[in-house]
Amino acid sequence: MVTRPRQSAERTAERLHKLGHQPLILPLTRPHHLPEDAGKALARPCSALVVTSAEAVRAISKLDLSAYFGVPVFAVGSATADEVRHAGFRTVTVADGTGEGLARLLIDLKRQDLLYLAGHPRSPDLEQGLTAAGIRFSTTVCYEMLPLVWIRSEVQVLETAPDAVLLYSSEAARLFMEQPLVRDNPDFWQNCRALCLSGKVARSLGEATKMKVSVASLPTEEALFALLS
Repeated sequence: MVTRPRQSAERTAERLHKLGHQPLILPLTRPHHLPEDAGKALARPCSALVVTSAEAVRAISKLDLSAYFGVPVFAVGSATADEVRHAGFRTVTVADGTGEGLARLLIDLKRQDLLYLAGHPRSPDLEQGLTAAGIRFSTTVCYEMLPLVWIRSEVQVLETAPDAVLLYSSEAARLFMEQPLVRDNPDFWQNCRALCLSGKVARSLGEATKMKVSVASLPTEEALFALLS
């Protein structure tokens, strides 16, 4: 089961299908883009852009970005970096896939006057790290992730629980556990494995889950897929 927003989930599902799996897409959220807010922020001077999600890039892709293609961009991980390059940005630096790692990279490079193109809700790790180090930055929310509630017919296509559910963020883990069809039917899900991108994601499942929880060795989709072997 792939719980990412649909556009990302379809890419993940295609990769899983090529590996011989049978993916089921059930998004936990849908994006609502705020390009006008992003456009106002981009019009102000900054030394570099910072993004922690491919969704942020999709949100600003509705704008004419040609004037910004030379601005350096710092991306949280490789998937986000790929989206940045696809949008036309020429100078992209990639962190280790975590907000903490991205903060360390920017601190080590002594970058200042950054524009963080963010979503809501989001992990505070990047902003907390930059603030603690005295890095000057501004944050603009350019998209919101709106929660979706699964209807019974979406899950009833399954005679049994899926072998595994892929969880990419702490918010996804929390929303999964809050789904009425999960919360009210714990026994149905007990033989399903929760495959988490990080320990932080796994901890967000809470102690109530009866599922077997596994954590990727690295915060990458490749490492997450390795847990399926």
